[in-house]
Amino acid sequence: MPSLGRRIAIGVAGWLATIGGVALAVHPERCGSPRGAEMRASAELAVEWFAANLDPDGRFVYRWDRERAMREPGYNDVRHAGV
Repeated sequence: MPSLGRRIAIGVAGWLATIGGVALAVHPERCGSPRGAEMRASAELAVEWFAANLDPDGRFVYRWDRERAMREPGYNDVRHAGV
């Protein structure tokens, strides 16, 4: 059985190899800078989505029947309980 120091060194080397491999293989996404008109259109779509998916009392629509294109009753209280 290898000594404790050798096992730690092997573990550290494994982690460094994994992190290095991920850093080489996964590159950050590069997006162009949005223009004012694009940002305004995105904001307007977001407002439309909120208007369509919020009840007048501020609760989100959680259940939707696609076949009937209707909201179903029910709410997800646990989602807003902070857990």
